[in-house]
Amino acid sequence: MAAMGFASVLIGAILFFSAELFTQWIYQNRLKEIQTEYSSIFSTLNFLQEEVINLDSQLGEIEERDKAVRSYADFPPIDQDVRELGIGGILIEKTPEIDNMLPKVKTRLTDLELDIDQISRRVRLELASYEDIYDKVKKDTEKLKHIPSIRPIIGGYLNSGFGWRPDPLDGKRRFHYGLDITVSSGALILSPADGVVQEARIRGGYGKYVKINHSYGYKTSFLHMSQLNVKKGQVVKRGDILGKSGSTGRTSGPHLHYEVQYYGTPLDPLDYFFTGNIK
Repeated sequence: MAAMGFASVLIGAILFFSAELFTQWIYQNRLKEIQTEYSSIFSTLNFLQEEVINLDSQLGEIEERDKAVRSYADFPPIDQDVRELGIGGILIEKTPEIDNMLPKVKTRLTDLELDIDQISRRVRLELASYEDIYDKVKKDTEKLKHIPSIRPIIGGYLNSGFGWRPDPLDGKRRFHYGLDITVSSGALILSPADGVVQEARIRGGYGKYVKINHSYGYKTSFLHMSQLNVKKGQVVKRGDILGKSGSTGRTSGPHLHYEVQYYGTPLDPLDYFFTGNIK
């Protein structure tokens, strides 16, 4: 009986230790699997973090170009505090020890999500900035078409400029609101910019006369013409023929009297001969 009891105890002990060893073996194998899985996760996170860093660098270059383009478009720079919103990132460390690995994975994932969110906000900021710049440049390009910028007549020479002068007919000192360009009758008169003909008629001392509304506050007038080639309400483009020079109205001889106004204020037309001045 004693022998059987001892054998039972021995077998029980063997089974107990065998089960313990088997459990330890399973635990170690599972531990290795977990470690391999987490190593793979951290490798993936490291790769993603490198991609985020690369995107951050490229976005930095875009922001620098954006500053230059905004300056060119005469746009105020984006406030630096606004630009720095979302800038940042946390580098992923090397694979940690198996202890507390899951919390660290969660932390790294949270950091990565924050980095991506920050970059997304910066990208949206740049897209909004470029959209504003595009609209501004497009508007400016359209505006340039309507600003008087070419000589209204080919040839001729400046007889009388903008400002005070003795009137050539009665000698009284009066302000001259335009330029008198001496040229023979029949010279072609050109529209200096895009616009709509506001007036095209005979008007007292103006003689045969054309006035163009170029929009954006600009208007131009052409006096003493011998022939009108346009009519009221007609749309004209820069370089279109408005008519021919002459000596109709109050004038001492063939010439073109040319005026430029900006929101009703007379300006010196010489400032709007961007392709060269009349001599």
